[in-house]
Formats: sequence, C-alpha cells, structure tokens
Amino acid sequence: MKKILYLGWVGHKNLGDDLLLNIFTSLSSKYMLTPYRIIPSYPGVDTTNLSKYDLIVLGGGSLIVPYFINILYNGIKLGKKVMIWGSGIDQIDESDLNKLKAGKSADLSGLFNAEDAKILRRTFAKAVYAGVRGPLTKRALISLGVKEEHIKIIGDPGLLLPVANMNSWNKKNKTIAINWGTSYNKIYGKNELEVEDQLVIALSKMIKEGYKVLIYTVWDKDRPIGERLYKKINDPTNVILDTKLYTENELIQRLSSTSISINFKMHPNLISLSAGVPSIALGYRYKVFDLFYSLGLNDLVISTGDQSLSSKIIKLIKSHENENKTITEYATQRKKYMPLIIKPFKNNLFLK
Repeated sequence: MKKILYLGWVGHKNLGDDLLLNIFTSLSSKYMLTPYRIIPSYPGVDTTNLSKYDLIVLGGGSLIVPYFINILYNGIKLGKKVMIWGSGIDQIDESDLNKLKAGKSADLSGLFNAEDAKILRRTFAKAVYAGVRGPLTKRALISLGVKEEHIKIIGDPGLLLPVANMNSWNKKNKTIAINWGTSYNKIYGKNELEVEDQLVIALSKMIKEGYKVLIYTVWDKDRPIGERLYKKINDPTNVILDTKLYTENELIQRLSSTSISINFKMHPNLISLSAGVPSIALGYRYKVFDLFYSLGLNDLVISTGDQSLSSKIIKLIKSHENENKTITEYATQRKKYMPLIIKPFKNNLFLK
C-alpha cells in the first residue's frame, strides 16, 4: 500500500483548509488505481521522518513557505515523489503586491532567505507536478528565482466545489451575506476595527435601501468577531447572525438564496461563487488578490487598507444588482482550471 503525506494547515477547525483536504481525498478515491493511505499533517503527526511515505503533497492553501518547502525538499533528498497541488504564497507586503501586480520584480528576501530560496528553486525543479494557485504566486516565485517553466498555474482546488444551478440566479433574496472574522490585525492596513467600522457604514446604508444582512463565520475563533459586528449594526430586524460552523456543502446551500456576499476569509469567496452568488473580497492579504486575479475578477477585491472601503463596497453591491456576469466568468475560469487540478489524479502521475 502506498502512503501519502498531505501537508496542509488542517485540524484547526478552519473551513477553507479542511475543504481542500476533503477535495484531495475525494479525488484520490475517484481516480487512484493503486491501493493507498492518506496521512494528513494534523497536529501531532511527525513530518520529520519521511522514510515511510511514497508521496509528499503540498496541498491547497497558502503553504509556499520555508517550513513546508523544506519538508518537500527533505523528501526529494530521500528519493520520494513530491507534488505541489494548487498551493499559493502569502505574507507579502502591500507595496510588493503592487509591484508584482504591475509586472515588476520584488525583493522577497524577508520571506525566503538566500538558502531557503535555493531550496525552493530545487523543489519546484524536482516536483512531479508543480501547480500553483494563481498568477501572483507565480510572479512571486519568479522573483525568488524559480524558473517559469517549472511553474504551472492550476487554480485553487476549491474550484472543484459543486456549483449551484446558474438558472436560479435571478431568484435570489435581496440579502447580503457577510463573512467576518479576524487575522489578528495581520492584514493590509493593520486595523481590523477600522475595517469593521467601514463595513458597518456600508451595510447600514444598504439596509436602508432594502437589503437584509446575514453575518456568518467559518472558523471558531471568528465567532466573537461576528457577534461584535452584529452588535455594532444594531438592527436585529434586518440582520441575522449565524455562527454555526457549516461544512462547505452546507454553506453553499446556506448562501444560495442570498444575492451577493462580502468575504474576509479567502475560501468563502469560492463557496459563494459555487452557490451562484457574486462575491466581493476583502483583500486582507496577498493570497486573496492571487485568487481573484486567477479568476479574472480583479475588480471585485478591495484592499483592507483602502481608505474608501465603505464607498467602494456600496458601489460594487449596486453594480451587481440584477446581473450575473460574475457567475458566468467564474464558470468559464472553473472550466479552464478543473482539468489541471484533476490531472495528477486522472493520469495517476505520482504513484506509477
């Protein structure tokens, strides 16, 4: 039996990372011909002794960091196969984000020192499949010296979430779903309370224009933050607070009757789009821009450091009333990326 080590930030009750593992497990079950066992890197799993594994997978999420890349490289030195499957890069300053968006190079030595960058380059060169989340991850990797031919943009594996019937789009209720939480101020602008106050202004304005609001969370640590937003809006007639932690499929159903969503965490955007609901992303870190640039929805992500956040949110909500261009574009991009996400499973590339 082949043993697969799945590296990810799993086992922390965070919906996004757990759903990516669920997708990996489902694809393995559907396509893999060789008997196998998946060992996720839950807390307590030893990732230093790699001798018992046949394949080491860097899963979906923002996992291109020295810690995980070193694990992959240690596997390569032991003769193990390694795969990078829709992973992305993060923790890049907004000034460097803007450089990379403009097609310029950026100094990312604060993220990968010279030795770590050398290991990164060797790992991408030796991986049996090196698929990354989006174009901004690719640009960052090239800045770190990874050769372009060693990088394939395959999209976020969350694109494989089941999608709602697009024909039901115009049957949505006039409800704004808002995912709110915390990243402990490690966000662009470094001030979550200011972002929260801007959300209160925007949502209160839209309530006056006839919208209802649904506040939801996707991580247990976010529950008190969602409650705080609910109290600040202070309109129980028009605002619902739902702090239940749903599975990805349950949340698709929960959001499917709403008309638009605003999301702090990254993967709720894909859940919303899978539900046929246009999504406005709060660009709190590099990874959110990476995802939306991969989908061709650049105009739907707003930096949390933007001083005009509330007015831009209002403008985007109004511009998406009674149109489904976003969902059509999402469907197009999903169709493009799905074969690339599935390819290593369907072709049994890594366990031959």
